[in-house]
Amino acid sequence: MRMFVLHTFLLSSMAIASDVHRTCYIKPCEIKGDFDGDNRLDTAVLVSDEQVKRGIKISFANKKSVILGAGEPIGNGGNNFDWMDRWTLHKGKIKQGSTEPKGPPTPKGDSLLLEKMNSASGIVYWNGSEFEWFQQGD
Repeated sequence: MRMFVLHTFLLSSMAIASDVHRTCYIKPCEIKGDFDGDNRLDTAVLVSDEQVKRGIKISFANKKSVILGAGEPIGNGGNNFDWMDRWTLHKGKIKQGSTEPKGPPTPKGDSLLLEKMNSASGIVYWNGSEFEWFQQGD
């Protein structure tokens, strides 16, 4: 049984954006959405770090960026998203995950559903000040 570990990420603790480069390891390579709920369009792109650890760079409309994965661990997603074979934009409420001991969170904007098809998945969402991972299945 997988234990639930919640990790959060502040903008100040993220890797510097220049430490990663855009890498289109699955399609689509980029997803647009309002991840921080400010009614402005933000962009999420697939990236890799110098050790070829895969992840996502989220660039907010206010020009700030956050790195998830690519050497920066987040929840059960870890620090390398090489396991991920699908990602999609998730809008609206988050449903209760099958492995989560607590109720679903309320994101401030759009979220990203990160999946290993026919296996595990999680939703990465902005809680108002940082990104969090919410496990959806295992």
